[in-house]
Amino acid sequence: MTRRRTAGVQTGGAETREAILSAAERLMIAEGYERASIARTCRESGYPVGSLYYHFGSKAALLAAVYQRFEKRFFDNLTQAVQSARTAEEGLMTFWNGTVQAVLDDYPYFTLNLELLRISHEDPEIAAIMKADTQAFEQHIAAALATFASAAGMPDADDRADRMARVTTTYSRAAIMIAGDDQDLYLRHMADFYPVLQQMIAGSG
Repeated sequence: MTRRRTAGVQTGGAETREAILSAAERLMIAEGYERASIARTCRESGYPVGSLYYHFGSKAALLAAVYQRFEKRFFDNLTQAVQSARTAEEGLMTFWNGTVQAVLDDYPYFTLNLELLRISHEDPEIAAIMKADTQAFEQHIAAALATFASAAGMPDADDRADRMARVTTTYSRAAIMIAGDDQDLYLRHMADFYPVLQQMIAGSG
């Protein structure tokens, strides 16, 4: 249940910021960015509009904070594959399976991503956020792929990893766009792509 705050409550504080961030995340995931208005977000969080502007400054900045928190959670769950793999091929498969499962676990985020990509063509602030989000994903994926490519003795491991990180990010978004809510179809598309990635990064498959 939403807790209402009195008019004289302080706008500052980590608790306030997290409550607004969590409310925005729930609404954006459930109903999309455009329907998750500032007024609705504040009602959901129980804090006044002034608190949102104090912590985030704008709806776009709030979205950026939502995505930054999501990206940290998403990639923190994947670091173990890079650190504990005994072979390049084993590490790549573990990383890939973990990445696909992480997408499924947070699938609504990635369908929201498609809405934001559409909006970004007309909104420079959203375009900047989506560019930063894409770069963050590509950099994290490239770092992992470079580790596996180097371990496999592949030539130009860093360049190869950068290219495949861009291809992987684009392919995954396209697979979500095609699959829609059919997560089994998304899984099939990603399974079809893995042999290409395996050949390019680990030299096998």
